Amino acid sequence: MSTAMRRVFANPSVTPLLVVTLVVTGLFLWHHLGRDAWRDWQRDRAIADAAHWSPEPWGLTADEFPGHDAAALPVDTSRMTTRRQPGWSVSAVMYDPLGPLFAGDLAGVRFATTSDRLLPWMDRDDGLYPVDATSGVDVDGVQVITFATVSPDGPYTVADEGSTVWQLQYEAESAAEHGLHDDSLVWNPDGTVRSVEYVGRRPTPAERYVLELDELGPFGLTTHQRGADGREFRTTSLATVAEGALVSVGVLVPDGVELTPDLEPAVLLERLADEVRADPPSFPAADGTTSDAQADSRTTREVGSVMAAGS
Repeated sequence: MSTAMRRVFANPSVTPLLVVTLVVTGLFLWHHLGRDAWRDWQRDRAIADAAHWSPEPWGLTADEFPGHDAAALPVDTSRMTTRRQPGWSVSAVMYDPLGPLFAGDLAGVRFATTSDRLLPWMDRDDGLYPVDATSGVDVDGVQVITFATVSPDGPYTVADEGSTVWQLQYEAESAAEHGLHDDSLVWNPDGTVRSVEYVGRRPTPAERYVLELDELGPFGLTTHQRGADGREFRTTSLATVAEGALVSVGVLVPDGVELTPDLEPAVLLERLADEVRADPPSFPAADGTTSDAQADSRTTREVGSVMAAGS
């Protein structure tokens, strides 16, 4: 430090002003840099803690593929959400195998939760939120994503043209007819969709008012895509309703890989639906009565407690 600077710092009349300047500068830096950095650190830590699949109560995990080289897929932290429930969770429908089926606007708001227009659990007066089960597995190089969800509004079984699952089915038909919009390709943003086809029954307009969803049967989309790395792959995304829960399976197969019969998407969807049928969820009473506080556990027997806000 130069002699001139020493004299400035040694001047009693300058010291208070210097202290105030340093304090103000520190507060300014904290407000604009430190606080944001702290929040980013907290968010990153929360994401890291939540970066795991939640296959309970229903999900196909690596252990359920004996005879195959199977392992859990690593969680992509860019495909997580805070809009399905309090805190962060994996958004299975933003992954390549399920992405095409859930890319539609309304379905995307409710399931993929990539839009800010609707925050399902935050907007509810009763404090209930969807119960989601997610799983991602690599089986002999084939990606299998499962997603099963139960709505706090009741089972997906009542015939209603405006229901979320009916909208999901309608948007799948529309995607097959008109293609997928580029701005909806959240699962493959730098790639291309070369073809898309509808799979399943096409209900008539009249059936949308009378056909129960569990009578519709599986529906979905198959696609042929090219990823950002130039590699091509096929996907099949299927969904159905079982015991009032929406059950969906997505399978991604790299070009040149042949599926074994036990990895066919329809077979996997039926296996997942069987898990739901074997231990079905319960729902709030028709009169809307609930009891106690909402449970946090995801175990199979406590799903009913979650949906009924108490055991």
